[in-house]
Amino acid sequence: MDVLLSVISTLVPTLSAIASPAYWLGRKFAEVNGMFAILDEGVGKLSAGLNERLGRLESAFVQFSDVLFTILGSKDVLTDTEVMALRGMARSMIPAARSKYYTEEVRKRLIELLDKDPREYTMGDIEELENIAELIEKEGFEAKRRISRGTRGF
Repeated sequence: MDVLLSVISTLVPTLSAIASPAYWLGRKFAEVNGMFAILDEGVGKLSAGLNERLGRLESAFVQFSDVLFTILGSKDVLTDTEVMALRGMARSMIPAARSKYYTEEVRKRLIELLDKDPREYTMGDIEELENIAELIEKEGFEAKRRISRGTRGF
């Protein structure tokens, strides 16, 4: 009986000494895990915001470059060949069609408009380019929603 009491009196403080730090470490690991989850969520939101801004920047660049090339061509600063070459470069930046807003049909129409001689543009063509730019922007918002739901695009 004395041996049993001796073993129990030795085991209880030893187990207590082990359990207390283990419990404390478990709580700390849970806190750290929670902090990482918050950090991961913040990084995801930041990434989605950056993707949206890059999409808008890309769209703005294509629009700006098209207008710039048209103006420079009409003032004979650039030759028609140079305007077409620069437009081709801008056209290579056109995003792929991926949503219900920016369809393959709209993408093809954008390419047709960019291939058109700048002197042949009508107000309708310019308005159509603006509408396509809005569709590309909606595409960016749609992509942002997909990213924020957990399917990251990077």
